[in-house]
Amino acid sequence: LTQGLPDVPSARRYFDDLLPMFSPHISDESLQAVIDKPTSRLPQFRYAGPRLHHRNTALLGDAVHSVKPYFGLGVNAAFEDVAALGQALDDSPDLPNALRAFSAKRAGEARVLVQLSRSFDLGGWRSFAFFIGPLILDGIFHGVAPSLFAPNTLAMLQKPHLSFARVRWRKRLDRTIQLAVLAAA
Repeated sequence: LTQGLPDVPSARRYFDDLLPMFSPHISDESLQAVIDKPTSRLPQFRYAGPRLHHRNTALLGDAVHSVKPYFGLGVNAAFEDVAALGQALDDSPDLPNALRAFSAKRAGEARVLVQLSRSFDLGGWRSFAFFIGPLILDGIFHGVAPSLFAPNTLAMLQKPHLSFARVRWRKRLDRTIQLAVLAAA
């Protein structure tokens, strides 16, 4: 986006032209950080929290949490952000309170979503140890004892009634019991 912009005044003119409604809210320090950021081909998994609002502006979707596109979590999480913001606005006639409530409700979920996405994209032996291996273990243990062990993480993430934090908690519990069973065997 800002590749080739040599300095903050050039970046300011660029954003004044491109996004005049937002440019006044972008500090010179933030512009310098954008200029200094190396370009990358694939998105980093980023989390903008813990506060998802500033004054009367809320962050939603990828502005809060960037994740791997092929797991189908980003758009779903963005829809959840919209629903949570709508609920917070319905519940509170006072905008600052509504935005604080929205941040409180969604910030933790966004953080966990980014952590989960990072764990799916480690590469090399870590990819096997923390992604492929657990999928295999989950398939085996859930197949043998479905009332004790939950399905794999990806299957659980598709269940709309489960929060990202709840999925992470459950998979940590499963992993602990699985390792105890394997150690005892």
